[in-house]
Amino acid sequence: MKASLNEAAALFMKIKPNDLFELSSFQELLYKIAVDDSYPEISRKKILQAARKIEGIIDVYRNSSPETDSAKSDLVNEIGDLIKDAVNVMEKKGTAGTAIYNYISEDADIDMLEAFISESTELISKAEEALILLDTDPENTEAVDSIFRVFHNIKGTSSFFKLSLLSEMAHGAESFLNRIRDRKIRYTPVCSDLILRSVDMFKELFGSVQNAMTENKPFLRPDNYNDLMRVLAKPEKAGLSDIHIKKKSFSKKTVSSGKLRGVPPAKANAEEKKTKASASNENDERTAPKLMEAEASFLQDKEQNKIKQIKAETLPLKDKEQADIRQIRTEPPPCLSDSASSPQPRKRMKAMDRPGTKSFIRIPVRRLDRFVDMVGELVLAHAMIVQDETVTGGKHYELLKKIAGTSKIIRELQHMSMAIRMISLKKTFWKMTRLVTNLAERLGKEVVLVTKGEETEIDRNMAEMIKGPLAYILRGVVNNNIELPDIREKMGKPRCGTLHLSAYHSGSNVVVKIEDDGQGLDRKAILAKAVRKGLIRKIPGQPMSDQEVFNFLFEPEFFADKGIADFSGRDEKADVLKKNIQALRGDIEFESDLGKGSVFKINLPLTLAIIDGMLVRVGREKYVIPLLSIVRSVQPSAKDISTVLHQGEVLCLQEKLVPILRLADLFEIEDAEQDITRAIVIVIEKGKNQAGVLVDELIGSQQIVIKTLGETIQNIPGISGSSIMPDGRVGLILDVRELVRLANMRKYQ
Repeated sequence: MKASLNEAAALFMKIKPNDLFELSSFQELLYKIAVDDSYPEISRKKILQAARKIEGIIDVYRNSSPETDSAKSDLVNEIGDLIKDAVNVMEKKGTAGTAIYNYISEDADIDMLEAFISESTELISKAEEALILLDTDPENTEAVDSIFRVFHNIKGTSSFFKLSLLSEMAHGAESFLNRIRDRKIRYTPVCSDLILRSVDMFKELFGSVQNAMTENKPFLRPDNYNDLMRVLAKPEKAGLSDIHIKKKSFSKKTVSSGKLRGVPPAKANAEEKKTKASASNENDERTAPKLMEAEASFLQDKEQNKIKQIKAETLPLKDKEQADIRQIRTEPPPCLSDSASSPQPRKRMKAMDRPGTKSFIRIPVRRLDRFVDMVGELVLAHAMIVQDETVTGGKHYELLKKIAGTSKIIRELQHMSMAIRMISLKKTFWKMTRLVTNLAERLGKEVVLVTKGEETEIDRNMAEMIKGPLAYILRGVVNNNIELPDIREKMGKPRCGTLHLSAYHSGSNVVVKIEDDGQGLDRKAILAKAVRKGLIRKIPGQPMSDQEVFNFLFEPEFFADKGIADFSGRDEKADVLKKNIQALRGDIEFESDLGKGSVFKINLPLTLAIIDGMLVRVGREKYVIPLLSIVRSVQPSAKDISTVLHQGEVLCLQEKLVPILRLADLFEIEDAEQDITRAIVIVIEKGKNQAGVLVDELIGSQQIVIKTLGETIQNIPGISGSSIMPDGRVGLILDVRELVRLANMRKYQ
């Protein structure tokens, strides 16, 4: 195996100077590097000197004495300097003087450094948003200035903290943006990809700095750092010479050379050629293939690298800027229509149009979570007081009045604490946009992603947890549902496939919807395979709903055949991702029209902490049903109850048969009411399905603080969580989705 100089430099940092065995092994590694002709001669000479000095350290340790301690330290420092000089000489052509690692300075203020990482992460997010504007309108000078300022700010602050890897990367990216500002380089998709690579590099470096602060260790330079720095410094040598133009040729007619996020290269080229033809710019047309060739050389497979988790929340954009982004993402892309014209330049925002700035303060996430937890405990303590016998007796009217006033304040406080946890889906949608774009390019498909409702807010923790399932579905749609351009053309469809990613509020839920115009899901094929796999006994006489059939796509046995890829074509386990959604008290709905497209809906609750629930009793046990899932409650008469073959007991309600589920049978409660006419049926709903839950008594509604179940009692059918009741006992929260499923599944068994 060939020895690496960078690996040797990293290894030297970990060697203990008093370990003679490690020193001897490291000396052998240096000797191998010293005879490697692939390194510059000066570097090899310095490495040879370092190897010989290691022999000196070994001799000193063999004759160790108090007088030799300073000699040992001097030799170690000299070896480190020689290795560092060798690395710098090796990289002289690209990034001369670039360090291979960075230390967090001992005198650095850790709180200030954490604030810097948090602020820089937000700045990078703003740079990504500005890049959307720039991709749509390459002449948008304000977008260029916005990205330039981000890199400039990072460069200055990282230099203050002596983080040379960050400051040098920021300097390289800033210089590249400056050439675009000065009209020395025309903005093209190639430039967009270089900026995106720089953004990804910053995220990786920020993560390394955070790890270095936690582990108190130096962090190494990323693998692709030098290559990116060389391209940013001299893009001409990397085949980008064709992007150099004169200032006078930079006109509004070059707008089409940019691309909407997700517009495939082939379509972007077609639009670009139309515009260039109208301008009679034959020279630019001849260079277009070269541009695409250069672009292809820089498009790396970023999909395999998971994007680092961003710990700080994004500060809201100014209202006008948000409106601009929404307008861009919801505009029909050029490839959706054969007669679509080149996009018009966006009107620049004037300084007088900008709203006033808002003030913000930074709060550590752990402190925020602690605050929300304490509000939950306050709600619980207040509920205990409200239902105390002293209060419920009704004799202390002044006390009741004061408690009623306190209840209003606590409910308002609870709403405010929930609002603090909410963040928009903008950042998540942006990452999905990049994922679709990169995947479509690799598969040779033309796909555009249109987003809507990215300002919709959900719980911060939930926003992180849905990234995996959302990416899984999008990859599956692009990989399986969207056809190749030639096939779509033969089917009478536009060559460019369209994906719609939207989010909106529906009652107490947030719905994230994915729509496509691809080939859809083959219901018959899925159902036949489900029967073959034993997921159902036989195809029933009563047709299964699309939702029930397509749910088999998330069963682990469905893709158990050797050689059969999962829905997304990747290694993720579909059942695990579905369980992640269910852990959030959410579910996934499917709709499909074979040959025309499909719809996927992820339904999620607004919050994970506090809900309004209906407290019910079954025997001696008490349970909580989420209030917003309850349709109605009835005390049925004998004529309202029927028994249907394969469905059991059903309630005839408004000319509709609702299957009944006895909680006493499900949870094996012996002292529950068995006479259905003396019990109460609570009709619950999830999606388009309903079920009737049989209980003994409705106790009343109250706010419920959700607590997670311990590991020993997880995965109980029909139970999603727990809560502390006002009497101090534990009450179990019913899983409405699972109860509806259990009530409706009997007709298929």
